[in-house]
Amino acid sequence: MQSPSITNSLNAFLQQPNIEASPAWEFIHGHPKQKPMPTLFHSRLQRNLVNAINNQTHACVAIQELRCIIPPLSPVPDIVVVKSVRLRDQDGPLEGSRLLVN
Repeated sequence: MQSPSITNSLNAFLQQPNIEASPAWEFIHGHPKQKPMPTLFHSRLQRNLVNAINNQTHACVAIQELRCIIPPLSPVPDIVVVKSVRLRDQDGPLEGSRLLVN
């Protein structure tokens, strides 16, 4: 797969054709970067954590590998937890989210 064109613009990055290929491309600090392919253990852990969170509440939803647009970044976190009322009926990235990083 061809990497996205080198750009330092979030809007230009989001227009690239292959950013949703597996593994997804992220836009971090002005540079496109492809996420590493997860291992089997990582994938199972991620699935189990999402299921555990979703079994505890309906106020929020845990989702795997959802593109977030947090200008000037566009990460694809392993897991995002979003208030249910923020989810739209149409497909697409989560826009205007807040990035919580330790």
